[in-house]
Amino acid sequence: MRSFFLSLSLLIAPLTTALVIGQDDSSTLTERNTQNLWKLYSGPPACTDTNKRSHCTSIGKDCNQFCICIPWQGCGAAAEFFCLLEGGYLDDKCTCHKPTHRWHPRDLRCPSPLTACSLDATPSAHSSYECIDTTSTLDSCGGCVFQGQGQDCTSIEGADEVSCIKGSCQVSSCLRGWEVNGNGTSCERSDLGSVVSNGLRASWRVADRLRVQL
Repeated sequence: MRSFFLSLSLLIAPLTTALVIGQDDSSTLTERNTQNLWKLYSGPPACTDTNKRSHCTSIGKDCNQFCICIPWQGCGAAAEFFCLLEGGYLDDKCTCHKPTHRWHPRDLRCPSPLTACSLDATPSAHSSYECIDTTSTLDSCGGCVFQGQGQDCTSIEGADEVSCIKGSCQVSSCLRGWEVNGNGTSCERSDLGSVVSNGLRASWRVADRLRVQL
C-alpha cells in the first residue's frame, strides 16, 4: 500500500505542474493523464482466454498473462485507484460501488446513529435540520415527526409521565381520570377511577374538619 501511494504521488506531481503552467487544455490533459495512469497501474497484459479466466475466477484464483491460475492477488491497484477516483469503493468481488449523487440527509448531514430531522413543516433542500436520536427523543420518537414518521410522546392524550424507549413511546403514568392502557403506550379514560378518587378526597376533607372540631 505504501508503494501504491508513493507511485501515486510521483504521478500527480508533474500533472499538477502542467495544470499550473497551462501547457494543455483540460480535455487533452485528462486524456493524457488517463493513458499514463493505465500504463502505470494496469500491470502485465491479461489472459485473453475468457474460459480460462472464468475457470480461475470460479475457484477463487487470479489468472495471469499466461492463462495460468495463480493465488488471488486482490483487485489490483488500477481498479482500486480508478474506483477511488470516482468516489467509490471496491467490494470483495472487485465491483466498484460509486456514489449516486442523490441527496441523502441521513448520511450527509448527521453522524451515525443520529437522523437529520427537518425543522420545517414542509421539508425541502433549503430547510434547516437538527440531528436527533430517534430512539430516545420524546418529540421525535421512532422518526422525524415533521416528515410523517415517528410519534411525539409529549402529545399523547391524558399522559403525565412518558419516555421514548428504542423508538417507541412508553407511558408511565396518566393524568387524573385516565389510566395506562394494556401495553403501556397510551392513556384511556377512567371515569370510575375519577369518581372513586373524588369520593376519597371528600371523605378526607370531612375527617379533617372533625379533627379540627375535636
